[in-house]
Amino acid sequence: MPFLWQRTRFLLTAVNLTVAASVVASVTGCAWVEKRIVQREARCEALCAQSKAAQARGELGEAQRLANEARRTKPTDVGTRLEVAEALAEAGQSQLAIAELEKLSREHPQDAAVPLKLAELAQRSGQDRSAEDYAREALQRDPGQMAAIRLLAEIAEKRGQLDDALHTYHRAAELAPDDLTIHLRSAVVQLKRGNADRAAPVLRSITQSSLVDEATRNEAQWQLGAAYLQLERWEDATTSLQSAARHRTCTAADYCLIAEAEERAGHPEQAELARSQALLLDDNLAAQFPTGNQFPNRAITASALSSAGSSTSSSLSNAGFFAPAKIPSPTSQSAAAQPRKLHQ
Repeated sequence: MPFLWQRTRFLLTAVNLTVAASVVASVTGCAWVEKRIVQREARCEALCAQSKAAQARGELGEAQRLANEARRTKPTDVGTRLEVAEALAEAGQSQLAIAELEKLSREHPQDAAVPLKLAELAQRSGQDRSAEDYAREALQRDPGQMAAIRLLAEIAEKRGQLDDALHTYHRAAELAPDDLTIHLRSAVVQLKRGNADRAAPVLRSITQSSLVDEATRNEAQWQLGAAYLQLERWEDATTSLQSAARHRTCTAADYCLIAEAEERAGHPEQAELARSQALLLDDNLAAQFPTGNQFPNRAITASALSSAGSSTSSSLSNAGFFAPAKIPSPTSQSAAAQPRKLHQ
């Protein structure tokens, strides 16, 4: 019996050691695989960042090479794969980026971030119909996807569907009530509808808020000037427009808006200066300026109301209206151009 017991104990010990060794090997193997995955994801992210940096330097070929190398690392993380697609798109390989994202979308049918990225890339390339379809798909996956709602509002605004745009911006504002850029877009839509009395209070509150960046505050200041022009508050209009113009790359249409405000306010010298700036940017406007101290055609000034937001700025640039000219600083202008007190 003692011999049998010792043999049994020996066998049990051997089995336990074998099991323990298997567990250790399994844990070690999993740790090794996990480490390799983490390293691959980190390398992929680094390549994406290098690709974007090369693209920013204008080195498109190098950007494409790095983006393709990032794709070949075969990342598994959804976020990293979205980064790869973004790098491919920025490197000029939009079709490859879309193919990667569509594959990712099939693999993760519940993830709203993937069709949202597809919508953003489509909108960026001017394919609004595809962008709209992808945004709606993102909302099917996540009805609270605020970025998709906002994108749909921007598309509706671009198409001139102002009622739909306003309704959709309001929906976005309900999800992100503290995002003042959404309120800015809603106010711009109200201006386009001719409702300056509704837009002006919203725009004033944005210009006075400490929660927005300078670019947003300055855009609100510009649009407030346009609202005052609609409300026939000429002095307030010139003050707001001139203040915003000092921090803005003005288009010919922008200068036309300033010219009208200055002329209406009884500042012919400043109106003439703004008209001259407009003509420097677009000499075809000469026919829009009758002789004497008159302001430009209202159709030209109305086009300046659509200059808020990055998507609109991009469309103006693509249309050939964007020009690197700034209104002269107040030190080089007459006393009439000096900032005047804003009456709210």
